[in-house]
Amino acid sequence: MATEKVELISNEFRDRIESIDMDVYPTLEAIGLDEDFALLVSRRVKVTATIKALEEEKAGLDASIAAAMECVNSPSCTASGYKVSLSVGSRSTLDKVALIEHGVKKSIIEACTKVSKFVSLRMYEVKK
Repeated sequence: MATEKVELISNEFRDRIESIDMDVYPTLEAIGLDEDFALLVSRRVKVTATIKALEEEKAGLDASIAAAMECVNSPSCTASGYKVSLSVGSRSTLDKVALIEHGVKKSIIEACTKVSKFVSLRMYEVKK
């Protein structure tokens, strides 16, 4: 089941963010938001904590499942109506420093580097 990617903010606002002092945190009242916004923030904090706990539980289950499959020397099986399989993979990245050390010009690396902009929503507890 594929999900459609949802943009968090408009491109116009994304461009403006890049020029805003991100060390300033005004109050809700100062920027015109109300307690409904504060409730959204509180709900997100709770959801994030739940996801973290579930991810930790899932990692433990993954380890137990993988260990059981290793004990019987089988990388795949069916269980509870699901196909279960272990797979091994790798991911490679280019090291810009190593490329320069091997004679690739910095301008070539920069010309061949694709920059992807993104927006993330980060939240940190206010230290009192």
